[in-house]
Amino acid sequence: MQELRAEMKTYYDAVQHGCISENAAYVNRRDAIFAAMDAYEAAHPDIHPYLLKARLHEEIARQFEPVIFRHSPFFFEMGVRPAESWGTPNQWSAASWMLLRRNPRVHETEEMRRINHYKTGTENSPIKLWILNDVFDYDHHCLDYTKLLKVGINGILAEIAAEQSDSNGTEKAALLEASGRGCRALLTIAERFAERARAMLATETDPHVRQNLERIAEAADHVPANPPRTFYEGLAMLWFLREATASLEGIGISVIGHLDRVLINLYRADLGAGRLTEAEARDLLARWMLPTDVKFHVEDSSWPETSTCMELGGCDAEGKQVY
Repeated sequence: MQELRAEMKTYYDAVQHGCISENAAYVNRRDAIFAAMDAYEAAHPDIHPYLLKARLHEEIARQFEPVIFRHSPFFFEMGVRPAESWGTPNQWSAASWMLLRRNPRVHETEEMRRINHYKTGTENSPIKLWILNDVFDYDHHCLDYTKLLKVGINGILAEIAAEQSDSNGTEKAALLEASGRGCRALLTIAERFAERARAMLATETDPHVRQNLERIAEAADHVPANPPRTFYEGLAMLWFLREATASLEGIGISVIGHLDRVLINLYRADLGAGRLTEAEARDLLARWMLPTDVKFHVEDSSWPETSTCMELGGCDAEGKQVY
């Protein structure tokens, strides 16, 4: 565990907000994505915004460099946003391109002028909004982890395809096309992690690291495209989806979900089949949670704002107690 902590600290310290502008490799990659998108928009001035966003997803999936930590069995770090960011947009995040380029146009609209009237407040308008993130909240989003673990990205793609066969009108057709392309971008990202793990295996000699790389290669071939088969794959899929979606979309996926409810059956099945022990599950969970600790320096801060909310206990969909 200490090796993993040190490995992550070395990487994340170099992409903190305070020093990221000095990280040439990071800045060059972001600038390359921005340049590709600028050229694409210039060549397609009338493209629907949904499809422009889909193109951004694809460009990030094409240009990112997978970061695999040798002492972790999980795959998630794309290196396209600052260490402390859980997805919320800023100038250093590749996914912020569309916001940075097109936001001024939004603020020229009559709708935004009316909204800003309430943001500032006047004598005739005593209501004052405390926070206004343009027309969409940048943070506090949650994926439908329950459904994703049940059907996988391939299941979502099947639903989109069924809708497309009955789609009428430019708006709906563009939304469905963009949604499908975004899903396929996630699958491309997972494929690239599997490829990177196999490339690392070619020269790796440490048996424990080799085991991690083998697990990553096998898991990334299966999830998130398909439902997880084991407790480990469930953990891997959850963290991948949370991190990769935030890296593509440029919003804060600040909720990791109802962990015990969505993973308990996988855990019990693994225990029953002898594939996993409680001690091994504890080690997996510790390595799974560690990135947030390192990114936000939880040991050095009296109030580390990690925006990674995990829910335990509570009730299931039928109202039965989970705990």
